[in-house]
Amino acid sequence: MGGKLVSALDWNRDGGGWRLNLVLQDGGYERKPLTTGSDISFTVQRGRFCRGYTRLATRDKGGSTDSWRERTPCPDNAEIKSGSQCSLCRSIDIMNPCLRCVGDECQALLEVRRACEGNECYVYLASFNGRIKAGVSSGARVIKRWIEQGADAAVRVLRGNGMEVRRFEKRIQEKMGALNHLRTDQKLDLPTNGVADDLTKLRKFAVQVHAAFPEEHHIKEEPRAIIPLYGIADLDVKPLRLRIEEGATISGRIIGAKGSVLIVNMGSLPRVINMRNLIGRKIAFDKPPDARTQSGLDRFIQRT
Repeated sequence: MGGKLVSALDWNRDGGGWRLNLVLQDGGYERKPLTTGSDISFTVQRGRFCRGYTRLATRDKGGSTDSWRERTPCPDNAEIKSGSQCSLCRSIDIMNPCLRCVGDECQALLEVRRACEGNECYVYLASFNGRIKAGVSSGARVIKRWIEQGADAAVRVLRGNGMEVRRFEKRIQEKMGALNHLRTDQKLDLPTNGVADDLTKLRKFAVQVHAAFPEEHHIKEEPRAIIPLYGIADLDVKPLRLRIEEGATISGRIIGAKGSVLIVNMGSLPRVINMRNLIGRKIAFDKPPDARTQSGLDRFIQRT
């Protein structure tokens, strides 16, 4: 069976919880659900390829927090040496200016800038086994953002427009010691005694944040435990890490997922795989994947 390009990862609601999906590109876009308890088997093929770019949606899809943007395949099907985009797609991707933004000067398209200035956004604190990270999200997708990052617990602390919250985030990171990123192994470091300590640390940090910013921007709410939404089974042993590289075969039963990390029982041992390292690679399944093809084969709504 021919390989399919992994274009993105995507979390969506699944009953009372959430499920991680691979977004595969092969002419169109389709989702491969990574459902806890299901079997998976694929091999990583040779080479790295451009995952394409994000553009403004050509029509309103509705029902999605990301309905204003859509994923588009690379026009050159370019093979690349590193990263996940060729120079052309990187230069025209509408989201790249936003990913670099720290709230000083907006370099995004006019339509994106207007949305940024007109929508309420949030600064949040997320805990990863006691490590506190500050981040930002638009209002409609904040819980999804926490899940995408693999947070154990999280809370919103400040509100403002897109430019304001970027400046708040930077100040909290530089002046108050919150992290701006974590390594994959740190995100996977599951709390051994639940999230009570994480919730306590988030409450205390939120008080410090509120003391440093004007009250008009405050959000006062209780931190929320995110761990239960992943549906990860209890593990008797610490999982071994499996690297994604050419020729690697992933075959086993899915135990669960957290952020970009998939936990798979392979043989008698659980393994953890950073699925983000699959983006830009082609994989071949041992049998046709249970993929859910989207109605528009030339587009797929992509998260930040």
